[in-house]
Amino acid sequence: MRMTLSKHAKIERENRLTYIAMTVGFGQVIRERVTDTRRICLTSTGVILVKDVEEEFLITAYVGNKEQVRWIYCDERVPCEIWQLVKHNVVHVTQQNLIIF
Repeated sequence: MRMTLSKHAKIERENRLTYIAMTVGFGQVIRERVTDTRRICLTSTGVILVKDVEEEFLITAYVGNKEQVRWIYCDERVPCEIWQLVKHNVVHVTQQNLIIF
């Protein structure tokens, strides 16, 4: 995945992006929800990408948790494999004492 990064992503979230790239992976976008200013994308690895709605640049990225995934799916049923992926990621992050949500 090649994308322009916001200043926030480059400077303030460098460690988080490095962790995602080296451990979880960014994956492919499988679901997204659009607000007035943001495009929030859930990837196949359980990572959430927050992008500008008009331009293709990444504002931030983080490992998604259950509430965030539920919000992206609105009121639709979240597939079981997505719940398993989110649970695995959250357990790994918690075991490593990482703060990357």
